[in-house]
Amino acid sequence: MMGDPKDHVCACCKKRPAVTWFCAEGGALAFVHGMAEPRCQICVVEEQLLYAWEALDRVKALEAEYAQLQLADERSRFLAVLHVP
Repeated sequence: MMGDPKDHVCACCKKRPAVTWFCAEGGALAFVHGMAEPRCQICVVEEQLLYAWEALDRVKALEAEYAQLQLADERSRFLAVLHVP
């Protein structure tokens, strides 16, 4: 086990005392294999904000793609009613 994170300084900013173990990628498997770092709360929230902004960009792109697909589907159904190839 890695011990108490409060015995460490934040591995990210190297300024503040750590409050938790943080594993940016790999999830539970990476954590179990000791790939987590001690982080302060500020650095944890910064990392979470970056992830959320990236996810928001992906959501916007998917919404745009979905709208295009819906439009194409409506157009093809309309043309099918008119019997236009």
